[in-house]
Amino acid sequence: MLGRQGYKLGPARRVPLGIFKKGRHGIRWDLKVNGRKLAPGRYLVTVRAVTPKVVVRELGRPRVIRVR
Repeated sequence: MLGRQGYKLGPARRVPLGIFKKGRHGIRWDLKVNGRKLAPGRYLVTVRAVTPKVVVRELGRPRVIRVR
């Protein structure tokens, strides 16, 4: 893509991070998906706020994380 390397897209995975009230929050994630650690590489992660009925309420900005 115009001189940049694109991301390999795979099936969407869910990682529940807990329940939060309104405001800004920081969270630590152990980088596990479905009980397995992520393999080394770069990942594009978008955090989503969902309602109890699993309806997406808000989307965060996509972030690139690097796993070594």
